[in-house]
Amino acid sequence: MKTPTFTQRGFTLIELVVVIVLLSITAAAIIQLNGGLFKSGNSIRDLQSDTQLLQACAEHVLATRRLTGFDDTLDYDTACEALAVATKADNNNFDVTTTPNYTGNSCPVGATCQWVDIKVNSTVGTLGPMTLQLMKY
Repeated sequence: MKTPTFTQRGFTLIELVVVIVLLSITAAAIIQLNGGLFKSGNSIRDLQSDTQLLQACAEHVLATRRLTGFDDTLDYDTACEALAVATKADNNNFDVTTTPNYTGNSCPVGATCQWVDIKVNSTVGTLGPMTLQLMKY
């Protein structure tokens, strides 16, 4: 009578160590990629926020012109800084420059024009300028 021989089934210690090392390397790479994704997400969020600030300042300039008239000379930089949406920590978000009596090619004959350049300063850089040309006929 022959004694049955059992074949060993399972993994050796070396095979288990190799698998654990490979899983560790893969996990480290995934963690590294996710860290970059969150960092990129924050910069995209900042860019969206700055774009909204730029739009809010431009809308404020246009609304002020409609309400007060063309002849008033206003400090748009201070007005935009005082907007409720301008809540960044540095409190120096906007750079608004006004060019009164603009006489460039885009100003129609017989009109009085002003240029208003709006920039938003942020952690990701400067966004803008957005240029508004205001005209009075």
